[in-house]
Amino acid sequence: MDNKKDWLMRQVDSFAEGMGYLLSKQSGNSQSEVVFPQENAKKLPFQRELASLIAANDTRGAAQQLLKLQYAMPEEQFLQLGTWLLSEMKQDSFPNPLTREALTDVLNTIN
Repeated sequence: MDNKKDWLMRQVDSFAEGMGYLLSKQSGNSQSEVVFPQENAKKLPFQRELASLIAANDTRGAAQQLLKLQYAMPEEQFLQLGTWLLSEMKQDSFPNPLTREALTDVLNTIN
């Protein structure tokens, strides 16, 4: 189909050209990119195991398992995994500032 003869295709083409023009004018250069966010597909260590405990409605078991594993990983990974676990369990009480001791206290109160 010839795009110049079809009214709808001409409209779509004009719209696309206009959007390209607007996007290039906002950034100050003629080469703009549209970047879509991607989900972080990389799983943390032991995340799959904890997710299976949460799926089985064993939130206490998941918290206890994370407490057992806290010294088997660097503090940064423990804090990331703890934050993920609390968000999965829909906990409202996130420690501030987030430290190993504060996260351990929150995990100990989960029943």
